[in-house]
Amino acid sequence: MLDVIESHSLQTSMHMNVVNYKNGIKSTIQVGEIADRSEIAGALENGATVQFFQPQRYSDPLWTIQSALEAPFSSFFRLYTFFPFVLKTCP
Repeated sequence: MLDVIESHSLQTSMHMNVVNYKNGIKSTIQVGEIADRSEIAGALENGATVQFFQPQRYSDPLWTIQSALEAPFSSFFRLYTFFPFVLKTCP
């Protein structure tokens, strides 16, 4: 994801959200209007989560998978990517 940010001019809130969750409450972290690799990396290091919209726009393999899913259903599939991916289990 950081490589995509560096190689494309991505806008926060249009192409991604940077958020933090504390005590179950979501708060948006204010970063620059144009995503900056070091700023996003710093937010991730401080515990933020990045919701990256439409990652298939920047990855041909993802686009191919999405297309294969859409064709038999004649329907649009939305893809989102979350960084970092943390699987939490219930006790």
